Amino acid sequence: MGQNGPQVGTPANMRALNQRLVLDRLRGHGEATRPQIAADTGLSKPTVGQALLDLEQHGLVRTTGRSLSGPGRAAVVYQAAPDAGHVVGVDIGRRAIRIAVADLEGSIVTRLDEPNRCHSASALVRTVSESVERAVAAAGLRPHEVVSTVVGTPGVPDPASGTVHRAPNLPGWERRGLLHELVAALAVAGSDVVVENDANLCAVGEHALGAALGVDVLVCLTIGTGIGMGLLVDGKLFRGAHGAAGEIADLPYGPLPAGAAARRPGP
Repeated sequence: MGQNGPQVGTPANMRALNQRLVLDRLRGHGEATRPQIAADTGLSKPTVGQALLDLEQHGLVRTTGRSLSGPGRAAVVYQAAPDAGHVVGVDIGRRAIRIAVADLEGSIVTRLDEPNRCHSASALVRTVSESVERAVAAAGLRPHEVVSTVVGTPGVPDPASGTVHRAPNLPGWERRGLLHELVAALAVAGSDVVVENDANLCAVGEHALGAALGVDVLVCLTIGTGIGMGLLVDGKLFRGAHGAAGEIADLPYGPLPAGAAARRPGP
């Protein structure tokens, strides 16, 4: 690789990867000792110890004040620090905009529900942005304390064109470049912004924390102003060739026409 190419396998990259493995273990499966983390991740105990030290210095991991006693020296118990940052979840619907602010354990700090009275895409972007600002302030947080914002929207987001396809119930939402405007409006203080189909997010949530916990093949149906479906295969989102595998509202049913003609705006 040239000087500007990706640096694969460098000590810094390996150190960051080890930190990620350890942090994912603590967030996904709860508190643990260093030997337990080593056994679960396949990393050596010294490597786990260095990763824990690095994560502690960044405020991402802390000891619980407890230890597990057994043969030999007591083992210190570590946990992911839930207050190391906060995340924002946004659900954009035709009738309402729902926002939740949570810590890194998923505990909701504050919720905000706003009616969606917008008649244009620009107005909806502005309303979502302002509502997120109010929710963050209500949680007693400053913008830079939000590490990620995830937006659920009807339709199929296409990051390449900045377009949300198949979202007829939101006026103007299929306009080219709209997705870029939404991300720019929400990228406060450099936080990450992810825009995903709402049914897909519902499926991921149920798989991670809800009714489908531990289930790796999942069909999640959502019914609101429109109908959607999220699919998980082997624990991963299945999008189909063009990202629209869950757009079952476009499928023909009985005597109804197929394709675009079958799509009917909600009430």
